[in-house]
Amino acid sequence: MEAVVANMNSREMGDRQLLKPSVRRLVSLAVGLASISVLRPDNIEPVLLVWLLVLLTQVFFVPSRRLAGVLFLSLTLYASTAYLALKYARQNFEPWPSLQVVQSVTALDLRCVFLAVILVEAVFGFERLGAVVSRASVTCRNSIGAVRSSLPDFAVSILFLTIGIFDWLKIASIGLGNVLGGERRQYATQLLLGGNHNVQVMVMAATVFLVCRIVTRSIGPLPILSLAVLWLPFLLVGSRKEAITTGAICIVMLGGLLSKRALLVFGGFSAVVFLSPSLKSGNIYDSLHEFILPQYMHFSMAMGLVPPDLGGTFLERSQFLVPDILRLTQIVDFGRAFYRLGITGVGLGASPFGEAQLNSFFHSTELSFAFVFLIAVTMMIFLARWAPVYSVVAFGLLIVFGRSDFWTYMFFVCYVSAVVFILSKFPASSKFPVHPLHRGGDIGT
Repeated sequence: MEAVVANMNSREMGDRQLLKPSVRRLVSLAVGLASISVLRPDNIEPVLLVWLLVLLTQVFFVPSRRLAGVLFLSLTLYASTAYLALKYARQNFEPWPSLQVVQSVTALDLRCVFLAVILVEAVFGFERLGAVVSRASVTCRNSIGAVRSSLPDFAVSILFLTIGIFDWLKIASIGLGNVLGGERRQYATQLLLGGNHNVQVMVMAATVFLVCRIVTRSIGPLPILSLAVLWLPFLLVGSRKEAITTGAICIVMLGGLLSKRALLVFGGFSAVVFLSPSLKSGNIYDSLHEFILPQYMHFSMAMGLVPPDLGGTFLERSQFLVPDILRLTQIVDFGRAFYRLGITGVGLGASPFGEAQLNSFFHSTELSFAFVFLIAVTMMIFLARWAPVYSVVAFGLLIVFGRSDFWTYMFFVCYVSAVVFILSKFPASSKFPVHPLHRGGDIGT
């Protein structure tokens, strides 16, 4: 705990060398207001450049605002990468929107981001957001590290080996050459991990738990082996959504604990995961599809190709939080509903900006998006004291919110955090005792 306090004090001293928190907050609000007022489809680049410089400054030079900076940097990339890829790399996809459509939608989506920044900064402040998530992360990893029984480590490892072996056998039946030569995600749904949200929830939560255990305790090579056996088939078929999402949660939970060497290893593995599509196809731009493709749902809406009732109403989709048997109407997640329209040949994911346009609360896409985003941040901050694991998972998933929709986001937040919480409260077992190196010792930070 002393190390954490010293680290927080050093961060505060470093922050004071730049500007006081209140001044930084006013500057951030001023930049957000200026950006939203001057942004037009024909001046995206200069506004975007200034905005990215502001965010990168906070990420690299203002530790107390770093987490919030990373959050909105990611959201900005989801709102603008498709435009940059089309204009400067001629990367265009079905339904082949014109540059004018892409410019118009990108300007709208960036205004959504700017307004969300203004509301979060005005209501809570970037410093408070970062402090809440940091404290929740310390609490979560201490709780997971303090589990004295190694039974959950063993059980999760065996589960992962079982799923991984099944998926390796499926790849063998398809043929490794066909898998490597096929289109990305062509065979993803044939894997246990690729086609079922419930399996994905369990695997994501158990991966977060196991990675945290590996970092905070000495639990042997079996968990590391099981993680490799589980995730490698998924990456081989060109799928990485779940890996990126899980990695985001792990980084949030462990970012302040990892040594420089561990950060390099973890960062290198994350880079390989992110670059895996280009390693498969040889086209470096394929790695940017994570940021590019979700926005094509919104482009399709601007082209008049999407019905206004796609996926049902906002309230109808809230039924994702309850089992199928309890749902009053049949619903389908936003991304899958879009895929079933047949507009594109691949699943692009969902777009929260497109969702805000279809389910506008105030006859304004920008207000609708910013309001929903503020609800997500408010729940994350106010539940941090009673359910810190919820806040950590919520923040990690909010980093990749640009490829989701609100109720799919809430589904994964609620159930992933619930499974992690259950694992972290696992009772001790005499058959699976604590590792001798840690027996009787405290799990520090």
